[in-house]
Amino acid sequence: MHLLKDSYRLKVAVNGEQALEVVQLELPDLILLDIIMPGIDGYEVCRRLKAEPSTSKIPVIFLTAMTDVADEQLGFEVGAVDFILKPVSPPILLARVRNHLLLFQLLNNLKNQNEIIRCQSESKNRRIRAYPRCDYFSDGFIGRNSRQRYW
Repeated sequence: MHLLKDSYRLKVAVNGEQALEVVQLELPDLILLDIIMPGIDGYEVCRRLKAEPSTSKIPVIFLTAMTDVADEQLGFEVGAVDFILKPVSPPILLARVRNHLLLFQLLNNLKNQNEIIRCQSESKNRRIRAYPRCDYFSDGFIGRNSRQRYW
């Protein structure tokens, strides 16, 4: 964790229960989580985080000494976005944290932009519906009503 302290604001928990409490006090942008912890393990912490609407979208990266493919697969199944093996390579850890934070930020920006577009579209639709519909309009040249519709 000392690799990240110069670039990021960190909160640390020593067990799974404390990790869940820390997350509820202040929602992080990313969670680094070991699998083997006192009390509930990292898999269960991740499951609980993904089950809560307020924390379900926070990216979780497992940082662990467990090297079995089945452990990695289970990590992804419970909702992790990445799996980093110990011993950690500092440049790899920094790059993956940076990349997942960027992806999280871009995804949030995209969701916000989509919400703005949806609101603008609804507003336009309400204004359009407020105008009376004209089923017919007069053809000034010939002086007869045309049956063409327009909006």
